[in-house]
Parts: sequence; C-alpha cells; structure tokens
Amino acid sequence: MIDKREKGVVVKGGRGQTVLDVALESAGSAERAWELAEKNGRWVLDEAEGLELAEVREGKEEAVVRRYEAAGTRPATGLTERDGIGGWSVGGSGVVK
Repeated sequence: MIDKREKGVVVKGGRGQTVLDVALESAGSAERAWELAEKNGRWVLDEAEGLELAEVREGKEEAVVRRYEAAGTRPATGLTERDGIGGWSVGGSGVVK
C-alpha cells in the first residue's frame, strides 16, 4: 500500500462512487481499477465516497480522462439510497426491497 502523504497525489471518491468509478474518472480505464484498489488496500467495488486514494500515474487513457473533465461528469455506479427499488447487490437474496 502507498503512503498517500508521501506521494502527494490523491483522488477523492465522490457520492455513489466505487473504486472502479474513481479509476474510470482518474485513469480513464476500468482495467486500472485493480491497480488502484491494490495500491490503496481496497476492493474494486468498495464505496469510495470521502476516501482519498493514491492515484494511478502511469498508463492513463488521457482522452477518456479529458472527456470526463470536459463533460463535468463523475461515473457513480455505487448503490445510493432512493425511493422505489433500493438496488441489487452481488450475493444478495434477490429480494426486491
């Protein structure tokens, strides 16, 4: 695991984001999610809201990163509270709440 204070480069997870979402936004690649998760002692589907994660520096897909920045969007596939069907989760009972 990387000491984030030592490296000085961190990305912050936002509302509804998983580590996978943060990797898409900051590195432009879902494949980089595994590296981001490993560097930070997390799993790719862990909630990232409020977390400061050491950024993936090499192998970025700059065009994808710029596209997210230009659109002002942040991918967020994590479960959030809302009315209606609460959501599905892997390994769940399959019961609709």
